[in-house]
Amino acid sequence: DRVVVASGTACADLLASVGVSLPMLYRPALVLTTLKADFDLPGMLITDQFELGQLPDGRLLMPTAAGHQGDQSESVPEPPNITASKALERLKTVINAPDLEWESVMLAARPMPGDEAPVLGAVGPTGLHVAVMHSGATLGVLAGQMTASEVLGHRVSDLTRYRPERFAS
Repeated sequence: DRVVVASGTACADLLASVGVSLPMLYRPALVLTTLKADFDLPGMLITDQFELGQLPDGRLLMPTAAGHQGDQSESVPEPPNITASKALERLKTVINAPDLEWESVMLAARPMPGDEAPVLGAVGPTGLHVAVMHSGATLGVLAGQMTASEVLGHRVSDLTRYRPERFAS
């Protein structure tokens, strides 16, 4: 009797299928994957230069844009290989890993609500909830806990400014 739509960039289309409008911005990003690193990263590393996570196989994963969270680009400004090389050089200087190499770079669409803030809460037909934001990698656990609490019937007052009704016309 409850459904949570937490499907990133697909949220707007899924909600539209039940008559709910959710404005989303187009915010492409390039995401770099390195070859296996010679160290273990215990969690997410977030600096003003980059955000960095480690995959279970030891490869590192990071957005290529410096200041990725605040990046408002609607296009990718240069060829992916150039962007990846620049991002890797920034990373090498901060983590002191001169031999680190990049393996791949991919285009990713960031789930960015229309006002750039998370959208969390009940929406549309009874029992329907939405949870979409950028960045889910850093906020996902907290957003999931708050959404689960609300699905179970406990209103979370901290979510007031992130409610979907702010987009109602």
